[in-house]
This record gives sequence, structure tokens and C-alpha cells, in this order.
Amino acid sequence: MARVIAIAGQKGGTGKSTTTVNLGACLWALDQKILIVDLDPQAASTRWLGIDATDTQDANIYHLLLKEKPIEEIILQTITKIEDSGEIKLDTRDNFDIVPADIQLAMMDQSQMEMNPHHRLRMGLEPVLDDYDFILCDCPPSLGRGTVNALVAADFAIFVFDPSIDSIIAWTYLQKVVRDIKNHYKHNVPGYSLLCRYVKNQIIDNEILQQLENTFGSANLPPIRQGQAVRQARNLRLPLNECKPKSTPALDYEANAREILLAAKRGEERGGLHVVKG
Repeated sequence: MARVIAIAGQKGGTGKSTTTVNLGACLWALDQKILIVDLDPQAASTRWLGIDATDTQDANIYHLLLKEKPIEEIILQTITKIEDSGEIKLDTRDNFDIVPADIQLAMMDQSQMEMNPHHRLRMGLEPVLDDYDFILCDCPPSLGRGTVNALVAADFAIFVFDPSIDSIIAWTYLQKVVRDIKNHYKHNVPGYSLLCRYVKNQIIDNEILQQLENTFGSANLPPIRQGQAVRQARNLRLPLNECKPKSTPALDYEANAREILLAAKRGEERGGLHVVKG
């Protein structure tokens, strides 16, 4: 049965989509079956993995959560690029799929949901839990229904930070949501912290990293070092391990994927990770 990971952070621009795409790609390279669930109206993960908005207008995460459309009718294969006789052609990846996002999702918090508004994703994923090893949910940079649905559905979370005080401040608000989920829905959300765009010789970067280590302890994942390869990979619409495999961010995501897979095989998500106390 799939382990569901919510990749969350209240502040925008911290690296949630970058982490979703590249951690998913690295787990897939380790022979895991992967489903990406894009819950961000900006659809960064969707675009990065080769899916265009014109392909998703009638079948995206909005239709799963608001229209109760079966998830099997929404899942798409992600798109890669291959070289054939000197030409670049598009192809699909087996066992690396996505539930795409669309700008329609921005209306979700204003929409009326008569029943189970915060359990829609959890219920919607049930038919495909046995089809994947990991389901990674790319949360929006907000504390609305998209993030709450992902956390309620999650076996554990990765809370993504960047080297800024704003990122730490934003965590205090997200932490309250995690506590509320425990209190209202009786669901603990163990979580890793992950610092993205880390520069080793920058004072502020190391101060933020130290704060995360103090807060999350052993559940603080090794940071993702800053590199131009991330921007290049996004523009190419390919994961780092397919286009810039030797770059420092690619190597960091690969190391983190191995660590998460090892923890999952040992069943350590709930025993070894930091649980936000209510």
C-alpha cells in the first residue's frame, strides 16, 4: 500500500514543487511506483512533468475534490523526452504518474462542500493506494483546504523551508494547522524538515539549518544545496536526475530519496519522525 507524503510549507517559493518532482523522480529511479498529486493552482509540478493546461481542463484535482470524479479518470502518465535519430521526441514514463492541477483549484476554498470537506483527498486516493509505493502531494503555499486535505491524507509530511526568517515564521502558522488536525481529526502527522537552496558558507543559511535541527531533531533531512541546475531542469521540463544528474541538487535529492525509502522499509515513519504535539 502506498505511503502518502504531504510536501508542505505556508511560505511560497521555498521549493515544494521542486522537492515533489525531484524526490518523486529519485524514488521512481529506485524502482518505486510513484503518483504525484498536484494541489497547487499554479500547477508547477504539472508543467514540470510535461503536462500542459490544455490537457487538464476537464480532468484535474479540482474534479476529484469538488466534482467527486473517480481518480482513475484523472491520472495521467508523466512526459519525458528521448533522443531518436537526432530528434527529440516525447514519451511517457511507466509507473510515474500525476493527478494534475489547474487554476480552477484556486476556487476550492470558496466552494461549498456539504460533506467531508477535509477528507476528500483521503477518500479519493483509496482506489489507487495499492497501485503505488509512494504518493507525493504538492501542497499550495497556503493553509486552505488543499493543504489540510493533503495533511489529513498523509502518512507523514515533508515541511519545506528556504534560508529566510519568513520561512521560519510561516512554520508557526502551519504548525498550528498540524495540531488542529491532530485535535479535530485524531490524526498525527509526523514530519521531516527539509531546507532548500542551502549555501554552506552563508551565515543565515546555517542559522536556519540550526533552528530546524533544534526543532525537528533526527527528522531533519540533509539540506538541498543551491544550484542553477534546478532552473535549467524546470525550463527543460525534466527532473534533475534525467537532465542534470551530477548537479549538487540532483545528488542531494537522490540521497534524501534513499533515506526516505530506507525509513519506509523499516516502518519508521511514525517511530522515528518528529510529531507535532497538540
